[in-house]
Amino acid sequence: MLNSEKFSSKPSKFSIAPDIDQLRDVVDSIEGTEAEFKDKLFYEYAKQAVTGAFFERLNDYLDGEDVDKMRSVLVDYSPEDILSVISLPEELVEKNFSDFEKRIENGEAPEDVMRSYVDKVSKYK
Repeated sequence: MLNSEKFSSKPSKFSIAPDIDQLRDVVDSIEGTEAEFKDKLFYEYAKQAVTGAFFERLNDYLDGEDVDKMRSVLVDYSPEDILSVISLPEELVEKNFSDFEKRIENGEAPEDVMRSYVDKVSKYK
């Protein structure tokens, strides 16, 4: 069960909305045919949307600061590893997010929780 007092800290600075500046950078870097351009742009947009939704949902379990710490760990991983993390099946969301919450409440650093989770799900990609 959620502890409402725990969520009085600042909200996560991340949102579900894709980062327009990041998408512009992607647009500027894409080379190839028009079809390749459209595919790459769609992929980047979808990846941002799914990543945002994952972390927005995680805000239901953790405070914004812990979510931000967990998200910051992902810069150290490959795009394939990140996709393994954010493509969590719906039936596993509650189980895994509750586990994250318990581990952090028991004193484990949010960054370590995310690293161990990435390592776990990366084995099965």
